[in-house]
Amino acid sequence: MRNEIVMGVGGALVGFGLVMAILGALPATQDDVVVVPADYQFAGVYYGGLVLGSVEAEYEVDSGRAMQVYVFSAKQYDSYYDDVWIGCVYQEVGSSGCFSFDMADAGDYYVVFEHENLANPLDERVAVDLTVNGISILSLVLTVSFVVLGAVLLFLGRRMKARAALQESPARQL
Repeated sequence: MRNEIVMGVGGALVGFGLVMAILGALPATQDDVVVVPADYQFAGVYYGGLVLGSVEAEYEVDSGRAMQVYVFSAKQYDSYYDDVWIGCVYQEVGSSGCFSFDMADAGDYYVVFEHENLANPLDERVAVDLTVNGISILSLVLTVSFVVLGAVLLFLGRRMKARAALQESPARQL
């Protein structure tokens, strides 16, 4: 009886891990409004911690004024923030548009909107629709953990069942 419980729990953990793997790989969407204050140069959206990740973005500036749009890795963002330019993953100027980028590693990425005219006296509102594809590192670790733990419990349950069957069988007489 105990072996059946162990096997049931093991099977449930394997199943739960597989469901997590499927759900963890589905794209996530986010509709957001980024406000770039008049007295501040830029504002942005942050993403990170994905394996095999990519982001598709569509944006529109409410006022219709053009803005600088950048995508930075964490290192690039830090240098940009410190006013040292070392490049970016993506860059464009516009009042609306679409773009996508791949996350080359599992690090952090920033989508940044900057006033085209740095002396802009008005707040700018930017509507941003993002679709994030990829598998989060946490989801991947949990999935693998549940599947491995479930497989171990299934193995132990089968072994317990085999031992119980051997103990119950009549002894052979020669």
